[in-house]
Amino acid sequence: LSSFIHWYVWTIAILQPLNYITLTTEMRTIILVISMVISAGMLILLALYRGARGCNILFICEPPSGSPYMSVFKVLQFSKNHKTPLHRSALTYWEDGPPSRLDMGKDKYGGPFTNEQVEDVKTFFRL
Repeated sequence: LSSFIHWYVWTIAILQPLNYITLTTEMRTIILVISMVISAGMLILLALYRGARGCNILFICEPPSGSPYMSVFKVLQFSKNHKTPLHRSALTYWEDGPPSRLDMGKDKYGGPFTNEQVEDVKTFFRL
């Protein structure tokens, strides 16, 4: 999904200055100056983005986490196969009662998934 969004944004960013240039050659007014400024700004932003990609100065680059469907499948498979916590920490406690089987996959209860991953699965099924 993120690669699609990146291609979509960069296609628009590359084609938009060309559109401004073709419009301004027909109009020959102040729009020519405005479009050139916008095009130059977009090219500068593109150069900054491409230059900062490797050294993480401007952007936080996270490695791809895999398919969201596989994440949902793995959390569900773990909750199906494990009824009790794997490695429950002595510092964790059950607030009102035992947690649900989906919650057993959280790091808090010794599962291999982060809190965000399990909550994303719960939100997915609420929709």
